[in-house]
Amino acid sequence: MNRALSPDGKLFVLNNIYRAVPTKGQARVNDGIDIKALLQEHFVLEREGRPAESITPRDLRDIIFWASFGQRR
Repeated sequence: MNRALSPDGKLFVLNNIYRAVPTKGQARVNDGIDIKALLQEHFVLEREGRPAESITPRDLRDIIFWASFGQRR
């Protein structure tokens, strides 16, 4: 993603905080990898938040985030 993003480009992410890995035994499993922290290692966090509760399913409210990142120089 670093190479694909222009020097002044922005990256917007709406995702789970932790990965949800599909498995045979369960629908999804949290493998403990913090997606937001991983992105912050490679990009500069500019803004972050959570989607409005009124439009977010109850079972996702505590596990999703949005964030805007810029290129690390």
